Amino acid sequence: MNDKTAEQDLENFETAEMTSSTAHKIDSDRIIYVSRRLVPQKYSYGLPVLCDFGEAQFGEFDYLPDIQPYQYRAPEVILDIPWDEKVDIWSVGVMAWDLLGNGNLFRTTGGPEDVQDNIYIYHLAHMIALLVPPPKDFLRRTKDRLWGWFDGDGIWKGAAEIPNSSPESTETVLQGEDKVLFLNFARKMLKWKPEERSTTKELIDDPWLNSD
Repeated sequence: MNDKTAEQDLENFETAEMTSSTAHKIDSDRIIYVSRRLVPQKYSYGLPVLCDFGEAQFGEFDYLPDIQPYQYRAPEVILDIPWDEKVDIWSVGVMAWDLLGNGNLFRTTGGPEDVQDNIYIYHLAHMIALLVPPPKDFLRRTKDRLWGWFDGDGIWKGAAEIPNSSPESTETVLQGEDKVLFLNFARKMLKWKPEERSTTKELIDDPWLNSD
């Protein structure tokens, strides 16, 4: 910012204070201004921030360790299935939904917070509600973790109640054709099987991103 710009900004601020001053009170020898509300307002969004680089992996390999914040964790990570770059496609899908919605797409609470498996239980229950139950052949890729939650046929045992919700009822911001296009866009990323998720090239060309 150069001196001329700074001077103009100060003049504009002075003019605004003269015509409609900020709420304040005079206390003895000082002026106290009301604190500004800095929390985000509804439908007011900032720029997306890339994060979690500390868990970044390099190379064309499959990995197994837990990664990603709970809300954005892909199903293969939750179920101890080797994962690859497709976990990022899942995260983008959840984040896109969160940016347009009134809260997180998937709940990870509902039971004792100090037990990690309870976080996964409620997360999976919400995934089933919004995505339909996971394919049996997908579940067979895991080892031990899931078999307390699904039976031998891949049926949810009911460790947590499956919410009565759907993508259509969960997304409440968009309407009409915009909503239809967005739901189709999100479904291309939010798939149980990572190999069925769209590629970045396919997503860039998606009608929702290219609509007016």
